[in-house]
This record gives sequence, structure tokens and C-alpha cells, in this order.
Amino acid sequence: MIIFGTRGVTLKTGSGEFTCPQCNSQQPYNWRTVRRFFTLYFIPVIPMDKLGEYVECQNCKGTFRPDVLQYDPQAERNKARAEFADHIKRVSILTALADGDLEDSEEEAIRDVYQGLSGQTIDTATLQREISQARQAQATPAAYAKRMAETLNEHGKEVVVKAALRVAMADGPLNVQEEQALDDLAAGLNMTQAHYRGIMAEMAEE
Repeated sequence: MIIFGTRGVTLKTGSGEFTCPQCNSQQPYNWRTVRRFFTLYFIPVIPMDKLGEYVECQNCKGTFRPDVLQYDPQAERNKARAEFADHIKRVSILTALADGDLEDSEEEAIRDVYQGLSGQTIDTATLQREISQARQAQATPAAYAKRMAETLNEHGKEVVVKAALRVAMADGPLNVQEEQALDDLAAGLNMTQAHYRGIMAEMAEE
């Protein structure tokens, strides 16, 4: 009696080094291909269609899609830093608009905060466009902050509040609307009152 059928067989079809997302370092990898084979007496004889491919880290044995080989940790860090700077820029604009006015000194503070975080400058046209969009959206700093609260650690939240506070204080002592906006911002970030008050005290000393 002749016994035949098909089954998937995993083959090593390449190797090299890559930045493993789990190890967070350069590690050797194997490129594996899963292919269907025609079997005769349970022995793979004839290769048929390809069922899939994956990359396997030889250190942690984690498996990843082949596009992991394009993973660039420095590029990812640069992207995250740029996105964080953009978030703070928008929170700062919304905080400055809390009292209905946005003074030249506050605009300058927004520029300084953004440049300090991103290393990039904001041209006047871009800043004015973002201010106009913020006015039209009528969003609050707290509402915007809630969108990113879960992605930030305590240090990140502190950076957000300090940036907003610097901008709000650029035109003088805080008014009632600015104080409320900052209180709400801290709440939107799920920051403890003790942490928030500590930041306020620290900035007051500066």
C-alpha cells in the first residue's frame, strides 16, 4: 500500500544579525521558511507552495515578521522624541489660550520649549496656523493630555506640566484661568496632587 500526503516543513533559508526588539540589542537570527511538501511514506519528497516566513532570534528564540530586519531603534527613538515635542507644543498652545489671549511672550516661550525638546525651530507661519487650529478646535489642555497620558511615565508627565507652566508664566503671574487649566492638565495626565504641587513649588523657586 502506497502512503502519501502533504505536510508543512520548516526550513532554514538564511541568517544574519539584526536588532532584536525583545533583546534590545544586536543578535544573530535565522530566516525560516515554512513550505508544504508532498510526502511519500511520511517522507517529504516534493516541495510545493510556501506557507509563510519568519525571523527567529537565536538568543531569545523570539519569532518576528521579516520586516523586523528593517527595525532601526535610533530612528524609532527620534520619531518618538519628535512626536513628544509636537504633543507638548500643542498642550502649550492650548494652555496659553486658556485665558483667551496669547501674548508675544507666550509665543516665544512656545518656540523655546519646542526647540529645547526637538532641536527644531518653528517658523511664524507654522506656529500661527497651529494657534488658529487650536482656537477653532476649542479643546482644553486636559482633554488633549488624556490622549497621551497612558503613553507617558511620571517623568514624561512632569516635562509636559513644566513646559505648559513655563508658557503660561511667560506673560507674568498665572491668572485664574491659567491656574485652572494647569490643574486640569495635571488631572488629565493622571498626575498625583503631591507630584503636581511639587512641580509648582519647584518652578516658583526658579
